Amino acid sequence: MNLEINPSWTFKETVAHLKTLREQYEGILSSFYYLELPRLVEFKRNVRNSFYALNIEEYEKDKIWNYMNHFEYYYVLKGMADRRKNWK
Repeated sequence: MNLEINPSWTFKETVAHLKTLREQYEGILSSFYYLELPRLVEFKRNVRNSFYALNIEEYEKDKIWNYMNHFEYYYVLKGMADRRKNWK
């Protein structure tokens, strides 16, 4: 049970998939029973590590992870992606 995060995605590509990824992430999180806390933690750690393995700037990874956990708004990430001059 994991999200499909392509390690070769750029920041713009990641943002383009982010709403779908968060929807899937939340669906999987809600499927854990409260006694399955170790599996829940392992899942969250794996997803986080997948995002942090992307070849993008550290602050971009932080923003993405914050969005996934409802600490950032999508329009902020979209604005950051739109301001990028290239697809890095």
